[in-house]
Amino acid sequence: MTLRFSGFKLKNFCPIGPLFRIPGRGGRWPMKIAIFGGSIAGLAAAGRLEQQGHDVSLWEKNSTPSGGGFGILLPSSALGAFDALALGDAVRQAGHPIERCDLRAGEEGSFHQQALTDTHAISRSSLIGILRSSLEKTTFHGDATFVDFDFDGTGRARHGLLSDGRKVEADLFIGADGVRSTVRERVLPGLPLSEVRVVEMVGSIDGAKIPPFLTNTFSKTLFHHQGLAIGLLPVSDDCLVWFIQADPLRNPEIFSQGRALQNWVGSVARRCPSPVRELCLEIDPLGSRLCRSTDRELPSQFHRENVLLLGDAAHPLLPFTSQGTGSAIEDARDLSRLLERLPNNLEHNLQQLARQRLPILRERLRVGRRLQRQFLAPGGSERHGPVPLAS
Repeated sequence: MTLRFSGFKLKNFCPIGPLFRIPGRGGRWPMKIAIFGGSIAGLAAAGRLEQQGHDVSLWEKNSTPSGGGFGILLPSSALGAFDALALGDAVRQAGHPIERCDLRAGEEGSFHQQALTDTHAISRSSLIGILRSSLEKTTFHGDATFVDFDFDGTGRARHGLLSDGRKVEADLFIGADGVRSTVRERVLPGLPLSEVRVVEMVGSIDGAKIPPFLTNTFSKTLFHHQGLAIGLLPVSDDCLVWFIQADPLRNPEIFSQGRALQNWVGSVARRCPSPVRELCLEIDPLGSRLCRSTDRELPSQFHRENVLLLGDAAHPLLPFTSQGTGSAIEDARDLSRLLERLPNNLEHNLQQLARQRLPILRERLRVGRRLQRQFLAPGGSERHGPVPLAS
């Protein structure tokens, strides 16, 4: 586009800049955007929105982005979202390609192999590092705990309030503060978060030599009549993530500590078929992470006025589909695309984001619940479904 003025002309002028206001609610471009929560969703959104020219700040209660968890399995849909954020190559280079999933039945010794396409495993710390490196140095603010909003008379948020008294001003606020989101409590309360019976214990074996049977392979052994599974996932050439998934009503030992916990994990490992057994016997559960899965109905929208939820804050998913991280990255991708295509109406964009995302998320939630019911049912079987990871 070329603008002509008396005496000169301005070429390649784009009428979307820091001094240009577009009609519509929240119609300033670039926008001032404040993100609360240094989760994968928050980091991904911050990096992409900065690339688009927005003034982005990210506020995290910890001093550094959360590195909780150990390993993440990224299916092709998640990698495609990283490609759209211009991070796909970095993720693939840092991760470990996974070409197949080996599913074994512990009691029967049966074996099923499932091919995987464009799937990578990566350590959570590596992924956080990639996302953090994509940000401007002044974007991230640690030790900043969100507590509430200051709303104007129309219900729009003017400031995000931090626990130390600071006020954060923005045109758009994004809550990416995880499953137990404080931002969500302030703007979209009402749908309860419930814990489910499935418990996961996750850890890693660092400096491990990946055996041939596990090369580019995710391995999962299921004990169908006991509500129990154990999995092995190489996230690099010398790091192996393991997990044990259990129904605590039938496996209360998962809550043990110290020597009792080590003995129980050893007993589970000895019940695994070879060659899984030999590697699982190297697992030391001390220092592992124990987490309970959560479930919540999806809302009809993910925003209220100029406050938006992304990732687990918007839609916590059960781990059986391995889609938690991918869904968070897709949120960031779709938000950035909408803001880029239709910058003149924030309310329309946020409504459209929900219309795009909800059908996909409903199906993932439905599949996750079905797999959970199968896992918990006496004699149930989840032998050929997606695999659970602490993502």
